[in-house]
Amino acid sequence: MKKTVLPAVAALALVAAALRLAGDMSFWQRYASALSRGSPALLAHDIDPRVRVAGDGPRAPPRASAGEQGLAPEAVEAALAQAVAQQSRALIVHRRGHRIAATFGADAGEDTLVTGGGLSTLVPAIAAGVLVEDGRVAADEALAAIERQLRDEVPGNWRNPWSRAARAKLGASGAPFLAGAWTPSAPEYISQRLWQLLGAGDAWLWGAEATAARLDCCMVARLDDWMRLSDLLLGQGVREGERIVSAQWLRMLMDYPEPGAAPQLKWLAGPATFGGDELPAARDTVAIDLAPELRLWLVPSRQLAVLHWAVDAATARDTTIPNLLIRGIVDARPAALHDGQSTETPIGDLVPQH
Repeated sequence: MKKTVLPAVAALALVAAALRLAGDMSFWQRYASALSRGSPALLAHDIDPRVRVAGDGPRAPPRASAGEQGLAPEAVEAALAQAVAQQSRALIVHRRGHRIAATFGADAGEDTLVTGGGLSTLVPAIAAGVLVEDGRVAADEALAAIERQLRDEVPGNWRNPWSRAARAKLGASGAPFLAGAWTPSAPEYISQRLWQLLGAGDAWLWGAEATAARLDCCMVARLDDWMRLSDLLLGQGVREGERIVSAQWLRMLMDYPEPGAAPQLKWLAGPATFGGDELPAARDTVAIDLAPELRLWLVPSRQLAVLHWAVDAATARDTTIPNLLIRGIVDARPAALHDGQSTETPIGDLVPQH
């Protein structure tokens, strides 16, 4: 009798221990999505449980023609044609906070929900600056908290699902970020003091409840609303004439490796890699990946934002489309140098018969 009971008890104990380590099914769903490198829309669908960040609208973005915002129409048309030829799922072009042009594949649109990748962490980082301005936390304390939260300080390989690092990285209840400063809760504060002021639609954070929302990873929002956030960054804290966060705070979130070079957002792992036949046509070009195949190109000196959702990562990294648009700017085109050589190309060379 004992010989049969003891193995059964041991087996039950092992199963119980495994289940405790495994956690709930939502953990495994997040883990599988993280490893799959699936579509950003699919990853967004898999974010569960989730906490709502209420929007205001969404309101339509200000629109302008290419000529009104100093872009050669032929350059914009060439960029759109290139995206269509590549079967891209989306290409959105903004300049000075205005929608210049956009094209979408059959299964995408401006309302498509995607995870924010590198932009996700921009949201709590900006909101922390609003906390500073509201007098709820000191600037040095907020910056230190951002560095702790957004720098991967968890030891071990989180890709091992049995590790504590994996559970800390993908769990719904991450480490508190400026706990006690948000009132009444982080999602509500972000909604009222940032997201609604952008005119964005609803967005979502990972978490089972507002007090356990994960702020440093994988926010879900509309394609259109990630562009609004980009406009805020390029506008140095101003969106549609309204000051939302101070320019000084945004400058504190960036590293400038050398004069005229691309500023590096502090929470990103390192400078983005580029593909194609040439480097970006402006030295201060910033590339932020929302997903491997979904890249945001920002050019602060030209007030240009380009969101390209390509068929694969290699195409997303290709500089052809952003360079078409950078070189299509006709009102202010300072020389962009790489290794002492100008990368500017006359618009006549870029677009025939111009």
